[in-house]
Amino acid sequence: MSRYLYMYVTSDKYELPMAVGTIPELAKGLGMSESTIRAYLSTGRVTRYGKFIKLGFTDKEIKDECE
Repeated sequence: MSRYLYMYVTSDKYELPMAVGTIPELAKGLGMSESTIRAYLSTGRVTRYGKFIKLGFTDKEIKDECE
C-alpha cells in the first residue's frame, strides 16, 4: 500500500519547497479548496507562485524511518 504526500514548490528552475502535506493540509494552509489542488495535480498546471508535486511513500519506507 502506498501513502502520498504532496509538495508545493516554486515554479522556477530550482523548485524550492514551500509546503508539504496531504491534500487537506495543503488546502487549509494555502487557502485553496481540495478540489482546486486536485485539479492542479491532474492537469499539471502552475499556480501564480508555484506548482504541486506528488510524493509517494510505501508503508515499509515509513516504518523504517520511524524505527
